[in-house]
Amino acid sequence: MEINWFGEFVVLSETLHYAQAAEKLYMTQSTLSKHIQALEKELGAPLFARGYHKLELTPFGRVMLPYAYDMMSVRNKCEEAAFTMLHGGSRVLRISAIPALPDYNITEKFIRFQQKYPDVKISVSEADSIVIRKELLERQCDLAIMRDSRDILDASRVLSGEDMLRRIPFCRDELVAVLPTDHPLAREKQVSLQQLSKDRFVLIREGSLPYQLCLSACKAAGFIPQVEFTSHNRDAMVDMVVKGSLTALLFSSHVENLRGRGRDFAAVPIRPALYCDVFIACLKHENLPDYAQDFIAMFEERDSIPES
Repeated sequence: MEINWFGEFVVLSETLHYAQAAEKLYMTQSTLSKHIQALEKELGAPLFARGYHKLELTPFGRVMLPYAYDMMSVRNKCEEAAFTMLHGGSRVLRISAIPALPDYNITEKFIRFQQKYPDVKISVSEADSIVIRKELLERQCDLAIMRDSRDILDASRVLSGEDMLRRIPFCRDELVAVLPTDHPLAREKQVSLQQLSKDRFVLIREGSLPYQLCLSACKAAGFIPQVEFTSHNRDAMVDMVVKGSLTALLFSSHVENLRGRGRDFAAVPIRPALYCDVFIACLKHENLPDYAQDFIAMFEERDSIPES
């Protein structure tokens, strides 16, 4: 019996939709279906039944679900204990975070935390918010620092499992158009997406939350963007704007750090404004150690929240 099957059972129980669960798990629907069938065979009874509109947990599945969560928790605690023993017996705070922490001055909180807890090691893994949410729900990390935009994104797909999370808001970031200096709209104080509909775009890599946000916003503005370049590297994106005459959509907090090295570009706010919320999250019913709770408390200090 594969322990990963229980994690897949948990994800499917949250989405009750094979396509959505497979997307979150980065596998095909057929593979997920085979794993669930194999798990049901091992356990001896069906976990799901096909309802009128969607999947439903069977009474047997509802009984098994808490045990699946427990198994994921034990696995992650085992991995944490192994990490701790292999790194000198130190306590470890596992954080999954978006790869833009310096842009939001969040690294300063790491420094303050280390000064207060010198015996606690901070282990940060960087990923997109969609991946981070999955890792938190599967207890692969203790805390998550991520972003979302509920007004634009499909909440049923991107924000599944939201009722299991405790969110502590940190700041709000705004989407801007990054344009070559010779772009006809480069000197405008603001620009609509419709005005950019004929442009060629560079976006953060396909499948990421920023990519979905930009794509959804463009579709809401009445067009499908002509995307010619995607990357996780924002420096490369700006180079494509400056040297390749493309238009990038980025968050305002990222932009100023990208200037220099002979590159000049315009960053124009989009109107109506498109925002994302940056926040720290944990599982609502997880018993976190005191040092993890103290780290969360740093985000609750209202005077520390940067202006958008």
